Amino acid sequence: MKDASDKVTGELVPVKRKRGRPSTGTAMTPAERQAAYRARHELVAVTVELPSELVEALNDYLKFKDTTRNAVFAKLLRTQLLRKR
Repeated sequence: MKDASDKVTGELVPVKRKRGRPSTGTAMTPAERQAAYRARHELVAVTVELPSELVEALNDYLKFKDTTRNAVFAKLLRTQLLRKR
């Protein structure tokens, strides 16, 4: 046993620390992280109901073009519905 006032002598059994970066205790949950992403990019979630055959065709198109649903819908809205007439 070591004297409480002894600052020079090391511990007999060293205290093991966890590997990696120490936690700060202020980590965000995945929901908070996603909400922050949406706020930064000014995104709004919109729900759309589509027929199943249309969804299958959309999935085939996405595989062929290697793009995301968000990109496809944004492009369609800009070019078809929101274009200047």
